[in-house]
Amino acid sequence: MRQTLSSNSSSVWGLLLAISLAGTWVVWGVKTLWPLLFALVGLWALLKTWRAPGSLQPVPTDVKVAAKWLAFAAIYYCTLRLVGYALHGNRWNVEPLLPFLLFAPLMFGVYSVRISHRYFWMGAGLAAIAACMFALYQHYYLGIQRATGHMNAITFGNTSVVLSLTCLIGATCPLYIRKRFSLFLIIGSICAAYASLLSGSKGGWLGLLMIYGLGAYRYWNEFGRQSPWAVAGLLLGLVCTVGFLMPVHVLDRIFSGAIGAYIWFTQGVVTDGSVSFRLELWRMAWYAFLESPLLGLSSDEIFSRMKTLVDAGVLNEPALLQYPTIDSQFFGDLAEGGLLGLSSTVALLICPLVAFARFRHHQNLAVRELGLVAVWVCLLFAEFGLSASLWGQSTYRQFYVSWLLLLLGLIAVELSKATEPAHEA
Repeated sequence: MRQTLSSNSSSVWGLLLAISLAGTWVVWGVKTLWPLLFALVGLWALLKTWRAPGSLQPVPTDVKVAAKWLAFAAIYYCTLRLVGYALHGNRWNVEPLLPFLLFAPLMFGVYSVRISHRYFWMGAGLAAIAACMFALYQHYYLGIQRATGHMNAITFGNTSVVLSLTCLIGATCPLYIRKRFSLFLIIGSICAAYASLLSGSKGGWLGLLMIYGLGAYRYWNEFGRQSPWAVAGLLLGLVCTVGFLMPVHVLDRIFSGAIGAYIWFTQGVVTDGSVSFRLELWRMAWYAFLESPLLGLSSDEIFSRMKTLVDAGVLNEPALLQYPTIDSQFFGDLAEGGLLGLSSTVALLICPLVAFARFRHHQNLAVRELGLVAVWVCLLFAEFGLSASLWGQSTYRQFYVSWLLLLLGLIAVELSKATEPAHEA
């Protein structure tokens, strides 16, 4: 009877997680509420364990090792951030550091309520479909050229790419690949990709190519030798579907960006396209980095140097003076934090990558696929960081931290099942 009640409770929490994920892209505030909720549950579980040792099953060793990698990255980043405030005399802003406080509680919250990984895939599929429906509503009904969800267009487009990846990995997972659930996730992956296209955010479209290359590889491994023509037909159908549905403005943005980059590289002229403007911003960031390679410059110093370079004609776009950000996490780190600042971002990307890569060849298929999602989240965020300020936006910070900790909690649940007593397993 106790086990039945526990199973029912886990199902309720799992459904709550799935619904929360579905609402993250279309309902304002959900992206913050569900991590806080599970963090509170985790704090309660930790307090209960402290008062009554043994009330919570010990966390698996592999998860502890992975958690140490993530903890090191979080502490290293936060420490250098605070050091930067002190050295450059910038306004002390602790808000960017707050998501890292959820580290242990959020993971423990998911672990303590024993959520099955199936609810995660369900939530990802529902979220992808919801994001697409909302993007269609904004673009075709409201007439908004670039769909934004309840975020900005770039953030909405890039996080939709992560959704597309998650659904595709679930669809090609050996646990689901021959079941109807796989079709649901394939539809979700296509929907999320289309939501990204409707956002007009070019920075994430390279990630889409990477994702569907991964999907083609996995489908070939599963079905290629048995029916190569079926795999080829599936991929061709996917390409034709996306091509048919692709909004006209997507092609316009691709061509204008390519032309702008060509003119900038050949003539050094900034056009109206966002690509050439970003390239000029990055050039300015490089000049700032060369002045202080180790620690970077303060915001006021960067603005002063920018104005000097624009007045001298070294930089070709006066509008740079009105732009508040470098529009690249890596170049922004070089300008404002030097090599030390860049190392903090590298740590936030590489340490989780190493932590989750250890699960890629695990005998447990669910653990293996969840680890693969986390690895690709790190890779995609590295790609996003080329053209976006990751840690300067709350949505990126919250999404990255909460997504990785959610995956780690789900992995902990799966690994702990192998050590459960026979009557509880």
